Amino acid sequence: RAGAQISDTFGVFGEFGISSMVLAAGAMAELTLGDMFNLGGGLFLGLAGGYMPGYMPGLDLRATLGLGGRGPSGELSTFTIGLDVKLFLVSYSVTVAGMVRTGTALGIAPMVMIGYDSR
Repeated sequence: RAGAQISDTFGVFGEFGISSMVLAAGAMAELTLGDMFNLGGGLFLGLAGGYMPGYMPGLDLRATLGLGGRGPSGELSTFTIGLDVKLFLVSYSVTVAGMVRTGTALGIAPMVMIGYDSR
């Protein structure tokens, strides 16, 4: 994840990720409240392989708690604990008893995050 902190309270970030059989890229706007809480939301697009190949458009929602503070130069440095939830659409095609069924399903991927932020 990389981006720019536009002001003390607003930033924009882009991210790129690779997991088992999925490539994903997205953009997120993030609001910082009181140097401690961050709320963000944005869009992403995933490309899946394996048994459900295709594009997966979705939303990315994030809430974090930062433990730390500002240094002498005013830079915010925090140990961050958060929740990131990705909501995405998955197209599928399944053969049941010789009949092919296709459709779209909603996928939900909640993730707990820990890390270090410096802004």
